[in-house]
Amino acid sequence: MERLGADLNATGSVMTRRELEEQRRKRGECLTCGRKCFHKKLFKMVPITDHGRVLEGRCLNCRPLEVSSQQTVLPAETRPATRAELERFNRSQRNLSSGVGVGGGPSMHGGMMTGGPLGGGPYAAAAGGGGPASSSGSGRSVAGPGVGAGGPGGGGNARPNMLARSTPPNNNNNNNNIPLIYEILDLKTEMAKMLGYDTYADLSLARKMAPSVAAVQELSDLIADKALPAAVQELDEITALARQEGGDEYAPESMAKLSPWDVTYWSERLKESKFELKEEELRPYFELNSVLDGMFGLLERLLNIEVRRADGMAEVWNDDVMFFDVHDKESGDHIASFYLDPYSRPADKRPGAWMDVCIGKSDACQREVPVAYLTCNGSPPVGDKPSLMTFREAETLFHEAGHGLQHMLTRASVGDVAGINGVDWDAVELPSQFMENWLYDEPTLYGFAKHYETGEPLPKDMFEKLKLQKTYGAGMMACRQLYFGQMDLELHSNFDAAAHKDGGESIFDVQRRAAEK
Repeated sequence: MERLGADLNATGSVMTRRELEEQRRKRGECLTCGRKCFHKKLFKMVPITDHGRVLEGRCLNCRPLEVSSQQTVLPAETRPATRAELERFNRSQRNLSSGVGVGGGPSMHGGMMTGGPLGGGPYAAAAGGGGPASSSGSGRSVAGPGVGAGGPGGGGNARPNMLARSTPPNNNNNNNNIPLIYEILDLKTEMAKMLGYDTYADLSLARKMAPSVAAVQELSDLIADKALPAAVQELDEITALARQEGGDEYAPESMAKLSPWDVTYWSERLKESKFELKEEELRPYFELNSVLDGMFGLLERLLNIEVRRADGMAEVWNDDVMFFDVHDKESGDHIASFYLDPYSRPADKRPGAWMDVCIGKSDACQREVPVAYLTCNGSPPVGDKPSLMTFREAETLFHEAGHGLQHMLTRASVGDVAGINGVDWDAVELPSQFMENWLYDEPTLYGFAKHYETGEPLPKDMFEKLKLQKTYGAGMMACRQLYFGQMDLELHSNFDAAAHKDGGESIFDVQRRAAEK
């Protein structure tokens, strides 16, 4: 947006896209961002096309934007904007050094939006991870508790004292970021209108698979109609178990409804009673090296690649870290590498699991072999016992491996569209979910799920229970994701942030309305 402020026509209005591109072409600038480019390769015709568009005259930084877009063409005339308006808009963006999102929403950095709305919901695999997950106000909440990557279960105390002692938020101190949320939403709406879109949601969807805001809402409502009855039934079962086994504290006269942390705790207890299968019982059958051998064998069958241990070939930051090379099985060529940091280290390693880029493939940087980081927080070896994983930890390993494969097996040679670069939010989780599902494939699982001491395979009844557990709590989890997505969609399509100053609806009104659905 910085460059746009100088690209006004003689009438003082913003140039149309065609006028702007023609001016930039004459000046030898990138047609998208306006940077002056001196590298000859940047302006030659390249064989990267999307929907029939050849990316000619666009710098490397802008090609992923063009590749991933749905080629939405702006109207012939956009909203007239004076130089003063554009300067004020850019100044406001610069003043927001970092954004604050709702439900894992986007942020602003240096005048560029990263991410977008629809952090959750049916058209976006990456649901918003933040934001409250239980409703406030009237109505029954089945959105569920805020849970991490492990799903809607977990151990620990039913009612942690730390939650009871937590300090209520102070909305009047210097750390209050609620006004920033309104400002960001207002700026995003203004930016969308400058670019020819009615709302920021419309702007975001121009690069995603969903055709319109209405289509997203329609599918969300369709899923909600199916998920809500199941979620209500699941919550009733969890509540009944808590009242039956939790003592007087959970009696109806003491507690009208369960708190989010109670739902998490008793959901896990209900799962154990329903399926008579505990995570700890599965550990002996999922020894880390056996799981890795099984996963690498799967990759060899599916993708014709060979993963080889290459410890000592690269410097590592901890003795636990492993290093692997990936080879094309047919040619034998070394095509990628990755680090695997598998174990939890609470003293110096944050929780969770993630994949990240170490080295990206790029012709311009003369990097032909991409390298990835795969980081998990699995169970480390204890004494003479090797690392014995829970099934959830094995799922997480396969999940992160899927992300890593998208990075490592890329055939794109332009860095900004190679691997995971330029992949929008509604597609980013496809490879990881693909890999997870193979753990429920019987031939694949039984290729490595053997007792680490006796070599006996995982009992069949345990495998059947694992498959049944896969859909346990699916109704509540679906409602949770729909809640995030619908609130995000509402904030970015129908909510008027500017009107709030005059007594209009607040972001918390939107939150309650989404939860009460």
